[in-house]
Amino acid sequence: MSNEELYCISSYERVLETAKAQGYRFVTFGEYDPAGGKQIILRHDIVSSPSLARTLAEIDAEHGVTSTFCVMLDSALYNPLSPEDGAALCDIADRGHCLGLHLDANAWYAEDRDYSRIDAWLDHGQAILGMFGQAKPLVVSWHSPGRLFRLWAQGWRPARRLNALHRWFCRDGITFISDNHCRYSPSQLCERLAQGTEHIQLLLHPLIWTVGGADMRAILAHFWRHHVRDRERFMIRTNRVYRGDLPRGMSSGAENALDWFCQCLEAEMQQGGPR
Repeated sequence: MSNEELYCISSYERVLETAKAQGYRFVTFGEYDPAGGKQIILRHDIVSSPSLARTLAEIDAEHGVTSTFCVMLDSALYNPLSPEDGAALCDIADRGHCLGLHLDANAWYAEDRDYSRIDAWLDHGQAILGMFGQAKPLVVSWHSPGRLFRLWAQGWRPARRLNALHRWFCRDGITFISDNHCRYSPSQLCERLAQGTEHIQLLLHPLIWTVGGADMRAILAHFWRHHVRDRERFMIRTNRVYRGDLPRGMSSGAENALDWFCQCLEAEMQQGGPR
């Protein structure tokens, strides 16, 4: 595979440059105007790491692009209220980007149609994002949104919020394009943008473009290298024993072992599981 087909920072920049060359203006969900000419709502769902998202925020800002970063408050991989992750989110907001919520509808679906928990969670999330300077209205995107459509069928709506999957942002005159599971190669994404569709919601995940690789299996396997090193900063800051033994972090030998683990994991995934 050529370098142009790898998911990486340079490929990501090529996607942005293609969009700008086609005359697109990047807008937030709140700024989108159906009569406003060629527009892209650029959305980044933070499913793995605010520090990875900060990398894309820096690149977007360098290219004069404003985007929306959706934060998963109930993630098992990061904590928006920790100093490390909170600082990354502050940096994203300070660069002029919008912060929204990324919510797992499966986790909050109510068989008894009691939607008070999900409404309360949205209120809670809006208050937390307000700590990072996020103004109203709140944008909500959805992780694995299968059950969300059942919620809609039952009549529930995220009141007073901008729903990223509302037909206004996905169907009625706007095309939704996503890199989910690496469904499009970087070149294919550029080709889609070159078609000149007037209005686009473009979902690009920081995990995919910053960890990088040839496909989703390689990206997921090698994410663990980043995750362990990223969380190690928390251990150095909070644990006296770890900080005393490894004040500058793990040794090169431990790093080599971590690299070996990621390589083995990728090999197993490429083979379809352990043999």
